[in-house]
Amino acid sequence: MIKTESLESSWSIRGLGQALEQKRISSLEATRCFLDRIAGSAHLNAFITVLEEQALESAGASDARRAKNESIGPLDGIPLAVKDLFGIRGVPTTMGCTYYESDIAERDAFVISLLRRAGAVIIGKTNTSQFAMGPTGELSSYGPCRNPQNTALVAGGSSSGSAAAVAADLCCAALGTDTGGSIRLPAALCGLVGLKPTMSLISTRGVAPLSVSLDTVGPLTRNIWDNAVLLNHLTVYDALDWRNAPLQAQDYTARLEDGIADGKITLAVNAFEDIDDTLSSALDHALATLKKTAGLCREAVLPDLGEFQAAHRKLLVMGGHQAQLRLIQADAPDILPDVLARLKTGAGLSSDVYIACERLKEQFIDLFDTAFGDAEVLITPVSPLPPVPVGTKDILLNGRSVPVTPTYLRLTWMANLSGFPSLSLPVGISRTGLPVGLMMTAKPYDEANLYRYARALERELS
Repeated sequence: MIKTESLESSWSIRGLGQALEQKRISSLEATRCFLDRIAGSAHLNAFITVLEEQALESAGASDARRAKNESIGPLDGIPLAVKDLFGIRGVPTTMGCTYYESDIAERDAFVISLLRRAGAVIIGKTNTSQFAMGPTGELSSYGPCRNPQNTALVAGGSSSGSAAAVAADLCCAALGTDTGGSIRLPAALCGLVGLKPTMSLISTRGVAPLSVSLDTVGPLTRNIWDNAVLLNHLTVYDALDWRNAPLQAQDYTARLEDGIADGKITLAVNAFEDIDDTLSSALDHALATLKKTAGLCREAVLPDLGEFQAAHRKLLVMGGHQAQLRLIQADAPDILPDVLARLKTGAGLSSDVYIACERLKEQFIDLFDTAFGDAEVLITPVSPLPPVPVGTKDILLNGRSVPVTPTYLRLTWMANLSGFPSLSLPVGISRTGLPVGLMMTAKPYDEANLYRYARALERELS
């Protein structure tokens, strides 16, 4: 029998792991609890496919291991969700588009095989903007994913379902993908930790692409420790993925409590200009706390980045057009009009344009690195906007009308074009009672240090 307090708990990976170890609950009981919650939350549109049979089988296997004192680590028996871009053997990979409902994966994506090896319970595949295109999470064949904080509002995208599922306590954590902000934006809008790791740190083999020049896989969790321990299990080298870097494994939780008294941060001061004024109080408090906690804080002004942002946008739409060329040529009615319009902007761009954009990427990496100065972490907001009402195309920002989609993406694209690791950390509540996220970006392959800074601020703000 599951205790009442277990049913009401917001389980983190660490919290449920401790409960499993102490035999206060079994993985089967926890998984059934989450499945019941998912069944009662259809209004959120967080899931496309619920893997009830697979999940219960995995949970039972975990309980059997634990009964024999053979638990295989901190993810053993933990229910997780994954964005519906990840291949799971025998299950459709829809990419948020009904056209692909018959596209059954023949094998697991590499990271799915890693989660299975760690004993995780994969409870379902989450809603996504079609083909991972769209920062609000609305443009899906399965309807808009809604924010658990207020279902009239967007959850962010394109990893919308993964963020909503974790924020609504439908699983302990989830995987998403990030090509221009698609993990960090929904994490910020739903009050979660979301990591876009260094480009090439995690294998993307078996994950449906948007743009191979920009795509990354990463975790969405309730706290920094959960995020770091999940990353530990995702960074196994995949020799069959040419993009995956052959790095030695490390423990990303090892430095979490080291503090940042010796830390050096750079605030991109102009990134905090023209932010919705309801976010200001939480962001100001977070910055004041960070300045007090870190050893050294310098300020920098980001230069005009319009040419580089345009290169990012072209790489994204060229990748999307190439990946969905079959559907576009077939004039498939399953593609939503707004998504099709974006995809078609990639049609007229030549190979010369692609190479020029890749060369601009090289220049941008140098420029972005220079912006850090001698600091280890660069600080900006995640989003200039809070969650907006579902269906909103334009919104007032400090007295003037702005388009929602490019405004949401105003700051997040930089980490994708540069390849640097970047993390969204919840730092409080807006004046209207909605989550606010702060973005921390570090140097390539410095995720351990990035987590150290984020954990220091998380600890202070708690």
